[in-house]
Amino acid sequence: MPTAWTISAREHIRPVVAELLNPPAAKVTFQQDCLADCLWNGIASERVAQLIGKMIEASCQGQLPAHLLDNGAGGAESSPQLSEWYDNASVFRETDVLALQASCARENENNRLKTQRGIRRWIGV
Repeated sequence: MPTAWTISAREHIRPVVAELLNPPAAKVTFQQDCLADCLWNGIASERVAQLIGKMIEASCQGQLPAHLLDNGAGGAESSPQLSEWYDNASVFRETDVLALQASCARENENNRLKTQRGIRRWIGV
């Protein structure tokens, strides 16, 4: 995938990172165009809502197998929960949606701040 910024040698790191902290509008636009060309661009929540709507419609028309709609509380035929497949990942053990959202938001913000602090310290800003 083409990118607006490229680091192909050690001496490119400092100037590229410095420019990433205050990117020129032309490069940001170019990067967005590259992403749009390489990825299916759009609002994910809209696509998920469409998928859910289609699944509900198919379910009402009897076109979906019952096990796909099972919430995991069923009998031996119920689908395994993610926590069973990924027992080392605590994020899949959380069942409270608000608690999970808060935890993910805290983790993302913490990672963003650590990265920003490390980059600024590294380039001497």
